Amino acid sequence: MLNRFLIKPIKYILSFECFFTLFLWAGTYKTDPRLSWFPLDFTVFFFALSIFASLLILFRPDFKLNKNAADITLAAIPFFLFTILSLIWSQGSIYANEKTWKVGVLVFYCFIACAIIIASNPIRIKRFILFLLLISLWKSIDSFNVLYISVFAFRADALEVFGSDYIAISRVIGTGAVIVLCRIIFLKEKFYFKIIGTGVICFYIYVLLISGARGPIFALALVFFIIIGLIGFILVNSKKWGFSIKQPTLILLLVLSLIIPAIYFINSLPNPPRSIARIGIIFGEEHGGTSAGTRFDYGVASFQLWQKSPIWGHGIGSFPLLLGLGDIVEYPHNIILEILAEQGILGLVFFITLLVCCLSKLGPIREIVNEPLKRVIIFLFIFSLLNAFVSGDLSSNRIMFAFLGLMAFKNKPEINTHEKD
Repeated sequence: MLNRFLIKPIKYILSFECFFTLFLWAGTYKTDPRLSWFPLDFTVFFFALSIFASLLILFRPDFKLNKNAADITLAAIPFFLFTILSLIWSQGSIYANEKTWKVGVLVFYCFIACAIIIASNPIRIKRFILFLLLISLWKSIDSFNVLYISVFAFRADALEVFGSDYIAISRVIGTGAVIVLCRIIFLKEKFYFKIIGTGVICFYIYVLLISGARGPIFALALVFFIIIGLIGFILVNSKKWGFSIKQPTLILLLVLSLIIPAIYFINSLPNPPRSIARIGIIFGEEHGGTSAGTRFDYGVASFQLWQKSPIWGHGIGSFPLLLGLGDIVEYPHNIILEILAEQGILGLVFFITLLVCCLSKLGPIREIVNEPLKRVIIFLFIFSLLNAFVSGDLSSNRIMFAFLGLMAFKNKPEINTHEKD
């Protein structure tokens, strides 16, 4: 009896989705001093384990490639290939070479792993979402202990949570908040479960408010407003689509909406949480403060660089050198402007083609509304895309490409039914 009870957790721990998730978010815990006893780099270790697990899956006799996965992989090849080849005309060296192998290997792997393996089976998608949620809970509790209990909770300098910066941590927490939000709003759960989920979201939001992050908070707020708009759309078309929103869910939605005026009230306090204070800087100081002002200047500079080489850009990793910053890790903090400056209009066309191809595989809006997994996938992608508009470069936004890959999911009888790892 005990053995049967342990089999499922062990299968989950040894699953491809577990190894892949730990690889995907390795940057949030690899520098944790509590894990310093581990002799290997966590990114390399879990990357190798996930590669090994993926090979075991791909070489199974019963594995069949999903047509959607094949289509979006073919659509992704021009973008990734052109980005890698842009190293040929790039003036960069150290940063350019590092960025090239990360985009060509790590980011592309995240995309195809989700498209070919995880999206092939709804069980795998659910398992992947579960591990995303578990990591978000782990890092939110860690962040709460460090940021709230610590005397540094309201300091103006950059914060770290066991070696990981607050932006990366906030993205993990925001991802978990999106998952819980989709579950309590759209799925037919018992009311007490929805109450617990609402409490978890409030905890996530509180940790985000004291973390100092702004981009993930704006992204989460926009996702929330999009969900409200979708609910309105569903209510209008409920009879035609056969899908409805229950009254308890609408009550919870109203409760969550009260968070916005609550944040406004908190901002009026003498010592508001760090994120609220930093958001106030955007609207209260000239050019939005140092951080926002620098990013605005980078955005203008990247657009000017694109105008000098509009067709194929200046090459991968060339941005900091062309700005006179040296061969360092620096970028426009906006994925569209980054692609324009370094890969030109051709790179942007390839990128938009990839987006359109992936989004088309999700099907019409009616199908997305009626399929729980597709709803979660689209909102996770929107959250990660909004973050990519204000932070990170191509190599550090691999979670966005992972969610793009999940759009290959096809809830039809011909999908793979294998569960073993």
